[in-house]
Amino acid sequence: MSEPKRVEQVADELMQGISQTEIITKRSELKPSYTDTLLALIDNWQKHFDDRYGGLRGAPKFSMPESLRFLMDYAWSYNDTDVRNHVVFTLRKISQGGIYDHLGGGFFRYSVDEMWHVPHFEKMLYDNAQMVSLYAHAYKCFNDDSFKDIVYQTVAFLKREMMSPEGGFYSAIDADSEGEEGRFYTFLKDEVDEILNEDAELFSVLYGVSASGNLDGRSVLRSASTPKEAASVFGVGLEHAILKQAQLKQVMLKYRNSRVRPSTDDKQLLSWNALAIKGFVDAYSTFKDEMFLNLAIQTAKFIEKYLVNDNGSLSRVYCKGKVSVAAFLDDYAFLIEAYILLYQATYNERWMLKAKTFTDYVNAHFYCEKSGMFYYTNIKYGDTIVRKMELRDGVIPSSGAVMGHNLQTLSTYFLNDVYGDMAKQMGANISGQVEHGGPYIYKWAGLLLNSELGPAQVFSSGDKGKSMLNRVLAATHRPNVLPFLRNVKSEIPISKYTANDNMIRLCVGNTCKVPTSSEEQARSEINEARLYKQS
Repeated sequence: MSEPKRVEQVADELMQGISQTEIITKRSELKPSYTDTLLALIDNWQKHFDDRYGGLRGAPKFSMPESLRFLMDYAWSYNDTDVRNHVVFTLRKISQGGIYDHLGGGFFRYSVDEMWHVPHFEKMLYDNAQMVSLYAHAYKCFNDDSFKDIVYQTVAFLKREMMSPEGGFYSAIDADSEGEEGRFYTFLKDEVDEILNEDAELFSVLYGVSASGNLDGRSVLRSASTPKEAASVFGVGLEHAILKQAQLKQVMLKYRNSRVRPSTDDKQLLSWNALAIKGFVDAYSTFKDEMFLNLAIQTAKFIEKYLVNDNGSLSRVYCKGKVSVAAFLDDYAFLIEAYILLYQATYNERWMLKAKTFTDYVNAHFYCEKSGMFYYTNIKYGDTIVRKMELRDGVIPSSGAVMGHNLQTLSTYFLNDVYGDMAKQMGANISGQVEHGGPYIYKWAGLLLNSELGPAQVFSSGDKGKSMLNRVLAATHRPNVLPFLRNVKSEIPISKYTANDNMIRLCVGNTCKVPTSSEEQARSEINEARLYKQS
């Protein structure tokens, strides 16, 4: 065989090998239930739980926010207190550790140690957006005021340090400044003593500052003691310790801000900004603070102004006034998810109709009929050697799994069996990998969990219906709750369902409860519609 022919053969073999990675085949049989699969997944996953420090055993440790959200949903659905306790323990360990910025708010990328103490100091938009979602939902589930503080402080950081003049959010803040990683965020004990004088010891006890430090002689701040513990050590009242803590944080933050700052990656990515919308909407849904909703809508308007093209497609990157790169599946999937959430928060139907429009675009340009899954790249751009699929979840959920959730949700709102069948097929295709997938297949597992639960349709009508629904949903833990307002002129078919003015009705599957004017009763009915772990 001539050399050119051999090169062509090797190239063909290579392309065939690549094409078989991250590709999945269509299953012909759909299981009626995936409870056994989900229980096996959790049984395997629990073997890796870190009972001492939270998260998974070993280092480095990533916060993996959406995997923790899935575990919360699973724990609620199957009444699993062990998983529930692991999640809340992990959330507290993360927020107390050095992976959280205790002066400026926001989360660093990951911890280099198993205790969450010393981070890699890069701050990513996608981490912080997802952590806002996670801690907002966790507040609903666990009613821990420190989780509320985390949400507000992280959003304040995003507004202050990552928001662009155009209304979107930058991608990242670097780890290094002055040629040294973490220099901006860490302190020498002598520095703290000089800045805070007689209050230095109180601050040091609260935040773990020592002469030896925990990073090359410098201290990464962490929550080493509670105000109550510090008050006991110094013989002062609790209120005094809390007040002092707030004051000293501001003094140290002002000092830190005088340093040379790490540089900012000022690319604005559609997919990560869509995650920010989700974070803001989730915060609004929990706390009912209009500031969060305004940020979500502002970010959506940024995307629509700069990254939505006239032909109905999306672009991926906006940077320094220039738009570049055709959007991938994650850009579409995360934006569709954000639009659905905006509708559920506002009942403004234009958001839901946009979600459907982009879903139809994705179905036409990314769907693989042969496998029943989605490619990561658009069929319009045929210069990619091999079109691959995202089948594993990482720190960010896979775009294919998010698209499955979108189809599942939209199938109910639009009474669209085609969407529903597509979502079921995707779940069936991936189900064989879920049992042993652990924390790296959580979003797909969530698709199966939603299928087990079925959608809980919660709806109302009349002038007070919207506010009643919002108050009820703010205290609802159940996954897969789909709220809507009756509107006989709606373009969303489900919104034409009959509803009583100023009353709330719940339907799960083919069973509907009697409408009630009691918000407490409505919350109770929603929160009772769960699965239970088999003995």
